Amino acid sequence: MIRKNLLKCNLIRNKFSARSYFDTCMESFHPEQETCPCCKRKGDCRIHAYYDRHIVDFNRSRHDEHCIRITRVICSCGHTHAILPDPIIPYKSYTLFFILRVVLVFYRHRLTIRRLCDLFQICESTLYRWLSLYARHREEW
Repeated sequence: MIRKNLLKCNLIRNKFSARSYFDTCMESFHPEQETCPCCKRKGDCRIHAYYDRHIVDFNRSRHDEHCIRITRVICSCGHTHAILPDPIIPYKSYTLFFILRVVLVFYRHRLTIRRLCDLFQICESTLYRWLSLYARHREEW
């Protein structure tokens, strides 16, 4: 998997969706400029295939679900890699923007746990798992 680390701003304050960010990132994607994470060669990747992926985002105060098309590239060494921009978490449906918004609302202490979970349409166990993950990775995020 090749991560596209292009975020240079405060994620929580962004008003754009992970879908729009994904679309913008993929518009400027050039496989021939990628470096293979396995063999470390640059310029040997080409588009190999696509697959559809379901993502859940929260944009403009509403719960959004989208289907996006993930690009896979293949290197001359034979390894294939999915191209995933930052907001798309590998093997998960919820986007990084969604999770960070939930965590932000939780730490503002303006909603009860029940109301927060209802607003974002998540279960309490998911919320507590994200809070634990955030606590462990606070510096990184």
